[in-house]
Amino acid sequence: MAKIDWLKAKNDYISSETISLHDIAIKYGVSHTVTKERASKEKWLKIRKDLLQKVDLRLTEKTVETIADINARHIRNSKTLQARGMAIINDDKKMKKINPDIARKFFETGVKIERKAAGLDTGQASTINVAVMIKNDRDKYGF
Repeated sequence: MAKIDWLKAKNDYISSETISLHDIAIKYGVSHTVTKERASKEKWLKIRKDLLQKVDLRLTEKTVETIADINARHIRNSKTLQARGMAIINDDKKMKKINPDIARKFFETGVKIERKAAGLDTGQASTINVAVMIKNDRDKYGF
């Protein structure tokens, strides 16, 4: 009987959601029974489930952070638009040179983007808003 690299076989199994013990047995040229016994003894299925849960949690956290970063950028940009609109409105010289509708559109667009990003247009907190709150709490409290 050939020497089996059980560590490699175990790694192949736990790192894939789709590979079966039967697949491992075929790949490493050992009987399904022997593979099943080894996997049972070393708790391969539990290890795989735990690993996949950690991967899923990390992916979820990364997605929340990405959404929060996008949302924060949109809010910063919206505040820039609002500030530029107000700067034009508050400057008499600019107001004489520029169509007042342009200043109004800057401001209104900035407010619209900010409200949407903050989840204020739906009547309830959006997923994006929740993501920002979570990210802010992490930054504030260090978790």
